[in-house]
Amino acid sequence: MQPASAVSSGAPGRLEGSLPQEIAGIPIILFFDQLNTPSNEQAEVRHRLAIWYQNQHTLAAPTCVILYTGWALRILQQPTTEAAKVRAAIDSIPTTVNLQGAGATGELPLPSGANENLAIGTGDGPLRTITRLDYFWHRATGSSDTQSALTYAGRLFAAWPGEKALVWVSAGTTIELETAPLQALQVKLYPLNVHAHIPYEFIASFTTPTTTYEYETDVNSQLLQNMREAAQETGGELCSDSLEPQSCVQKALEDATDHYLLSYETHSRSTQPEWRQIRVKVDRPGVTVSARNGVMITPILKGSARKREQIASALDSPVDLPGLRLDLQPVPPHHPGQKILLSLLMRSDANRPAVWNSDGTDFTVAGVVLCGPDVVQRFGEDIHGSLPQQTIAKLDVSGLTWAYKIAMPKNATAVRLVVRDNTTGRIGSITRSLP
Repeated sequence: MQPASAVSSGAPGRLEGSLPQEIAGIPIILFFDQLNTPSNEQAEVRHRLAIWYQNQHTLAAPTCVILYTGWALRILQQPTTEAAKVRAAIDSIPTTVNLQGAGATGELPLPSGANENLAIGTGDGPLRTITRLDYFWHRATGSSDTQSALTYAGRLFAAWPGEKALVWVSAGTTIELETAPLQALQVKLYPLNVHAHIPYEFIASFTTPTTTYEYETDVNSQLLQNMREAAQETGGELCSDSLEPQSCVQKALEDATDHYLLSYETHSRSTQPEWRQIRVKVDRPGVTVSARNGVMITPILKGSARKREQIASALDSPVDLPGLRLDLQPVPPHHPGQKILLSLLMRSDANRPAVWNSDGTDFTVAGVVLCGPDVVQRFGEDIHGSLPQQTIAKLDVSGLTWAYKIAMPKNATAVRLVVRDNTTGRIGSITRSLP
């Protein structure tokens, strides 16, 4: 690679680069932002994405589908490499319609000074002026909510090591997003600008012309600029081809499979996390660099502390992490206080190695019982030891079953299990509703 250098705020540092040894498993998060997207543009972009996934079979990266309505954030599809499941989740998204499009915001307002805004006789001009003011108020208040939702989506994957790619399907926000939390979570943002290329009708249907290319306003430019800056600050890229939205997913995959990992050495002795701004440059003319503009320097955790932190993050997240292949058998009907047997089958496949090898096995299982969002019971154990070669051969064929009895609390609604391979650090989790 070309020599790399960094300029950092704070203590001096040095960057060293290398090609990534393993990029498999970097997740793609499809984040459908209905709060900031006009209703009649949602369906078009979703339709085009669904067609692309229909023509896929096995995806190159685990893909999660999240819907943000402004009132709620819902996981429509857990991370999966099955294209059919991703397509079904996209097709299940309803188109929301109200006076301003979708959620609290919608179509671009008429530009200031447009003839349709003028108070002529008994016309609708004053009403449209009020609508314009209301639009900007909702856009401003919705920006902070959108930033919180994007950050929360990133935190769902906090236990997932390495970078995450978040495709933000949106029309953008009128206020700049604070991207430091996303950078700290190693989330690269790929805003998919739904306004580009797709014609749509405005609030005043008789306003002409009716495409965003012809109807260029200051607010639309600001929306675009805010999305571009958010992408650049996180090391992602703005996607402006809404006629082929799959190109945004493909770009994220290309970046995941063709990049350099740069290590940052700092001389800080702080015991608290520190945010540092960085700037990456390469010594080659004509090269464009996409990189985060900041990094969170955290105290080095010892093996046991890192293990506890990773398991705790996975237990807190409703996202099923697919780092390991897990299958939790259905829980039979039960009554409060009754002891039930949890049976978890662990296997391997081409992308997910087994939790055993020729040296034996060393893994941790941690679990929680949930009542709604609240944890009402915790349990788990460490499993380690050597294995006879004959046993390893059987496990390679049938998998390893972990069984554990728990007394089911009253009003329990779900159980979540997290498995960490202590040899490789890989982690997987699975959540199941209770009957």
